[in-house]
Amino acid sequence: MNKDHSLSSWINHFEIWILGATALIAIFITLLDFVGALDSIPWLRDRIPVLVLLFVGLIATYIVLERRNQLQTMHQDLLDKTENILKVQTSSTESIINALQGVKVKNFESDAACLEYINMRVAQAKRQVDDISWSAEEKITPGLDRTKPLDNEYREVLSRLTQKIPFREIFIFHDKSERIQKLRNRVSDNWPGYSCVYFEDTEIPLFQFMIIDQEEVIILSALPNVRNLSIRHPDIVRLFVEYYELLWQNGRKLKIGKTIYWKEVEKILTKAKTASL
Repeated sequence: MNKDHSLSSWINHFEIWILGATALIAIFITLLDFVGALDSIPWLRDRIPVLVLLFVGLIATYIVLERRNQLQTMHQDLLDKTENILKVQTSSTESIINALQGVKVKNFESDAACLEYINMRVAQAKRQVDDISWSAEEKITPGLDRTKPLDNEYREVLSRLTQKIPFREIFIFHDKSERIQKLRNRVSDNWPGYSCVYFEDTEIPLFQFMIIDQEEVIILSALPNVRNLSIRHPDIVRLFVEYYELLWQNGRKLKIGKTIYWKEVEKILTKAKTASL
């Protein structure tokens, strides 16, 4: 690469030297003819205009060729840069596609359909289930538009599941009675694998989801006209898992395994009773 650069530099200097010499000769002949110094040379005297025109033509030809070479070089550079940009864009697109390979997304036509899927996946769980029930809309339970058989099925699934593997739940309690009753039921059932924590009430719209075996995230939207869906992808699920763990560590304990934190439970129940008066 250095040899090619040196050769190209030497050629450019040589071309400039030739062009300069040609221009100087043309100027020198023109000046001699102007002062009459060439009148004593008959064969040259009558050919001065032709010689000057020849030198001008040579200079013009060089300029045209050099200009053409510059345009070709610029064109080639533009093509090379465009090709590099396309390669980068193609590479980036391929990277995105490769990163998304294996993503499985399932949309649900209704809340009831989503609950049916939740019942099935929770029943199939083999290691752990993490749930967040903290939307003001109470979209997970019992805010899903489900029937009584589905409600009973969900409770039966949890009863069997929590005898074998952990099921963790994060709450925010609102003035509605359904979630308070849910807490009463969980404390009364006292399933060994069931644990829950809570955060104080907030007006901020909150994101609800459930993680199955740290392999699948079921997202339940509290927004109108937004469907619930499930996602399977290691990197995406890991983000939800890490977020859930952060929330879990900072939540106020209500029940961990068979241990019930009655002080916190009574605090929630008393607040709910006062709000209903």
